[in-house]
Amino acid sequence: MAVVPYYKNGKVLGFKVVGVKRNSFVYKMGIRKGDIILSINGYPIRSMEEGFAAFERLKDSSEINIRVLRRGREVTLSYIIED
Repeated sequence: MAVVPYYKNGKVLGFKVVGVKRNSFVYKMGIRKGDIILSINGYPIRSMEEGFAAFERLKDSSEINIRVLRRGREVTLSYIIED
């Protein structure tokens, strides 16, 4: 997956997905090109550091909830992690 910062009113709102491979894990989760990732499991993603920290917190999670902005609407994508 390739992302770039998404700005609104001069501030980073999230990260825009500019590329995602069809056979990747994130594609299976529902992430699509053009989505703007706003938060992961409730943690805002406004910097690369926040993104890495959110993914680090996922190690002990059984579910991933990603809030994205898709075509002007907020959507929450949920994925259950199976053992």
